Amino acid sequence: MAKAEIDDIVEETIMEMGLQECSDRLIGNWHLRGISGGEKKRLSIALETLIRPQLLFLDEPTSGLDSAAAFFVIQTLRNIAHDGRTVISSVHQPSSEFFAEAGFPCPSRRNPSDHFLRCINSDFDLVTATLMGSHREIQNPSDPLAILRTATIKASLVKKYISSKHAVKARARIQEILAIKGLVINIRGENQANWWKQLSTLTKRSFINMWRDLGYYWVRIIVYILLSICVGTMFLDVGKGYTAILAHGACGGFLSGFMTFMSVGGFPSFIEELKGILMMTSGFFRLLPDIPKVFWRYPISYINFGAWGGLQGAYKNDMIGLEFDPLVPGGPKLKGEEVLTTVLGISLDHSKWWDLAAVVLILIAFRLLFFAILKFKERILPVFRKLCAKRTLKQLKKRPSFMKTSYSPFPSIRNQPAHSVFARGSQLPRSLLGSHFTHTAAVLKPCLESQRKLR
Repeated sequence: MAKAEIDDIVEETIMEMGLQECSDRLIGNWHLRGISGGEKKRLSIALETLIRPQLLFLDEPTSGLDSAAAFFVIQTLRNIAHDGRTVISSVHQPSSEFFAEAGFPCPSRRNPSDHFLRCINSDFDLVTATLMGSHREIQNPSDPLAILRTATIKASLVKKYISSKHAVKARARIQEILAIKGLVINIRGENQANWWKQLSTLTKRSFINMWRDLGYYWVRIIVYILLSICVGTMFLDVGKGYTAILAHGACGGFLSGFMTFMSVGGFPSFIEELKGILMMTSGFFRLLPDIPKVFWRYPISYINFGAWGGLQGAYKNDMIGLEFDPLVPGGPKLKGEEVLTTVLGISLDHSKWWDLAAVVLILIAFRLLFFAILKFKERILPVFRKLCAKRTLKQLKKRPSFMKTSYSPFPSIRNQPAHSVFARGSQLPRSLLGSHFTHTAAVLKPCLESQRKLR
């Protein structure tokens, strides 16, 4: 697909979702005000409609929105349905007019939220029963809801909906859909972008997000600059006396240790704790020749970038070619190479450039290893979920209660049937919406590029 065609689809989607006014604004986060909550909802829907899917599932797209924002979101979904696409959505925002028509209007000077929750939530019945059991006095106001149980109110609401014109239209539409024969949706798999396109697009977006993130990128640069100034002034002109050997070693150890901590600071906590293992096998606390050979020396220290570039490479770059004054005046001067082998336990069999090459190879190997793990997880995870689902179904079928469960039309809080894992709690994919430093239009383009293959 050409870039001009991608831009046309993105602009068409922005207009379809009514996001023209915020197309050049950042999404925002806790310290940067961006687009509103309703615009974020419409943007998340726009991410899913870029590839023009024939079937769209939405779980509570209006949750957390006010009436105006919810109206625009529903209007957007209605426009998508008018284009010939199927939209399945759950909306938990009942209308006050519907309750009034069913005989349960909200009284004046009452909180509407409390009134509607009293109509549909069975917890209020439990509270009333608890108070009656404790022989406490219960006020009996003129409100008719005080003498009605939640199950009775629910039955009235359901009966009202069944006899309404909306239910009649819905049943008629369902019958029309059931009468359709043949293939309704043609699922095509050639729209998937290749892995190189996905990798390049996501890498580009990652660099853009880091560039725009003040705390992630720019603050670290400032910290590194200040650290360089502090270390440079602290170890300025240490000389070449015998005590300068300790100063050179302390400087190299501090810089290597600080870089080890900072390199894993952005990882999750369970990976961040690896810095302790990396430092133990890098020669910070015990010389490399003295490390136990089983496991710690071979292979941990050899796959540790801190051992190659952190200490060996840094010390070689600093010590080789230097001469220090002897401890006893008049004695021969100590060469830097001798200090490396005898004091620091660093071998001189290879040059510092081999240490640098080893660091580069380790970085590349780790990234390839993580990529292979992700690809393996992508292939094995569906199989594992399928096996777990089969095992769960077998266990449920063995239970007598599972085969003889009587479902009440108005289940209470005690006998409410368990819902499917996939029926509740699922959210829209927001892998590209997770960044708060991306423009609305900039979010849509890489999403389309990563989901459709170039022609």
